[in-house]
Amino acid sequence: MKFPKSFKHIILFVALILMSRTANADSICSHNDFRFIEIIGQAGGHIYSADALKEASPNKYKEYRTLQLRYGWNSSDPNGWQSMYLYPQYGIGWYSGSIGDPEIVGKPSAVYGFISFPLSYDPKHYPFIEASMGIGYNFRPYHKESNRENDAIGSKITGYLNLKLGANYKLNRELDLIYGFDVIHFSNGRIYKPNAGLNMLGINVGLRYNFNTMQKEVDNSYYPEVVLDARPRHSIFRPKEPIKRGEFLLYSAFGLVQNDMDDSKHYGTFSTCIEYRYLINTCSGVTAGFDFFYDSSLKPLYPGESYDLYGVHIGYDFLFGKFDARLQGGTYLTQKGRKFKGHFFFRPALQYNFGSKFYAQIGLKTQKFKADWIEWGIGVKFPYS
Repeated sequence: MKFPKSFKHIILFVALILMSRTANADSICSHNDFRFIEIIGQAGGHIYSADALKEASPNKYKEYRTLQLRYGWNSSDPNGWQSMYLYPQYGIGWYSGSIGDPEIVGKPSAVYGFISFPLSYDPKHYPFIEASMGIGYNFRPYHKESNRENDAIGSKITGYLNLKLGANYKLNRELDLIYGFDVIHFSNGRIYKPNAGLNMLGINVGLRYNFNTMQKEVDNSYYPEVVLDARPRHSIFRPKEPIKRGEFLLYSAFGLVQNDMDDSKHYGTFSTCIEYRYLINTCSGVTAGFDFFYDSSLKPLYPGESYDLYGVHIGYDFLFGKFDARLQGGTYLTQKGRKFKGHFFFRPALQYNFGSKFYAQIGLKTQKFKADWIEWGIGVKFPYS
């Protein structure tokens, strides 16, 4: 029996939910009885960065429409880090829809994780900011003979990023209305060329069904009047605790890229940096540091040169639980670096801390505003008072 692809995708999403339910969610939140299921629709337009794709059948690319299914947790632990962030929501999701001509871009979908941070607390109606990160798949990539129009995506699998500014409105005991604006980005980080990426800006609206997993423990045949809350009731909001101390971070990472001359060969990249981070409080830190980059994909483009590049950066870190969301901006110290890569770069990254000393980090090092390479790295911290 052959199932349609969309049905297979839904089965995959359900499997992810089942695995997440059997996993030890205590590592994120020790009070995890409050769950929710969401269905969200999105619509909007493209922000073009690829010339051939923009010119090919332009009427098919002016708009996009997508659907998301999500399963998540309402955090509720008053003693955990969540209480300092107005009790975020987090979970997993599946994304699919029409974003262009399927003969050119394919029928892409994505699986991802997300976290939503309320910007104020009101049980009835509150704004939030949300970030999602995952893997996009089922693209029809660029091919120099059979699909030259898709100069935005060079691989079947990409990274998926969604940033949302939205609001949650309580309709009744179980249902919420979700709405907002979001930006979607698909890119493979120059692992495969071309990689102009897909960028979409639009609106979203959906419904959230909240439930309490402990309700099934109540025997309503004996206690018919006992109905548990579908959402947590928050009364404790811990303030951000000041830290006001510094630390040094030493970080090294590797990457894999292609260049514009030859899309059949991959080249290695290397990054390392030493930086000073000042921890303002339990939620925020600022950084400044020195960078060393090596990009072997420059060899065919600039034969006979050395390919070591030096730079400096500053940044801001948003700390939550064992994770740090990082954004850095920098410039090159030498004329050679500016010749090869331009005058500035950015590094958005997500850091996971193993205890107080070691961490793993995935980041995107950019060349101006476009992807240069994905950094997969590890680091160590040295406390400094």
